[in-house]
Amino acid sequence: MTAIQAFRRGWSAASRSKWALLLMWFTYALIAKLVAVPAIAILLDPLTHSRVAGDLLSHFDVGWLGDLADAARSATVTLSAAGLVAAGLTWLVAVLFAGGIITMLDEHWERFSFTLFCSGAGEHFWRILRLSLLGLPCFALAWGLGRLPSMLAKQVYGEGMEGWPLGVASIIRSLLTVLLLGWVATALDYAKVRLVSGRKRGAFKALMYSFAFVARHLSAAMGVWLLNALTFALLGVIYLKLSGALQATTTATILLLVVLQQLFVLFRTAQRIAGWGSALEVHGAFAEPAQSLFEPEPVPCVVGEALPGVALEAERAPEPQEWDGYGI
Repeated sequence: MTAIQAFRRGWSAASRSKWALLLMWFTYALIAKLVAVPAIAILLDPLTHSRVAGDLLSHFDVGWLGDLADAARSATVTLSAAGLVAAGLTWLVAVLFAGGIITMLDEHWERFSFTLFCSGAGEHFWRILRLSLLGLPCFALAWGLGRLPSMLAKQVYGEGMEGWPLGVASIIRSLLTVLLLGWVATALDYAKVRLVSGRKRGAFKALMYSFAFVARHLSAAMGVWLLNALTFALLGVIYLKLSGALQATTTATILLLVVLQQLFVLFRTAQRIAGWGSALEVHGAFAEPAQSLFEPEPVPCVVGEALPGVALEAERAPEPQEWDGYGI
């Protein structure tokens, strides 16, 4: 299994999961409205008073600045609360979708079933939730390790006349941070696959196993991550160029920008499903098959020779002699 093969199979699985993709996109769009609606309301309120800006400036009052500061503080509190609620819901919904979608991909459903989807999401919710909590210190450690080159360069060169060593260290820091964060994210995806596909319960053991698994099969696991990262970067640049070229001056261009933005969000959602599908393919190709607890162990035996237990029982209980009619 190569990285390109896993990448193609992952996107093939994502293309077959249209209903799950639409459900995931629609749910995230609803959560985004929790922040968008208060933000629009706060931004529209001062715009309604822009027509009397000349009168405000001609009769300027210093106390108006205090009213403006109070409005800014209340807006900050409102947006912060909405942002925290949206972040918490996004986290919980992401955990639910991970369990349901990986279950769907692992069992190769012919048709999408919302009941079975909810069953898989609920069955693996607490395991993946514990795994996501364990991933937070891993991300923090990866971010800290990525800053080591810059810290060492500052200790060695300090504020010297030559600035190129610090620039090179900054580039190395950025690349190392991205690679370490990608490695942690990839290990978390494989841990989710192990929890769901392998029916495991230990989140910590699954995470440690996944770190070792990704290290053993680095070319396949991180190769898929690299292909997805390059695809995301390419489409992200195209999206930024197109959105920058369009001038939001008419209703048509505003609607076109909204559609373009949602298409990019839909692609990012599909990329998550494709990543889980690729992880299932790589894990199924390289993971060691688990031995069943009820599988009998083979006993070596020579052809024509009775088993030791059978021979012992035969010696203890010999066959009865042939009946001769009580000696008649």
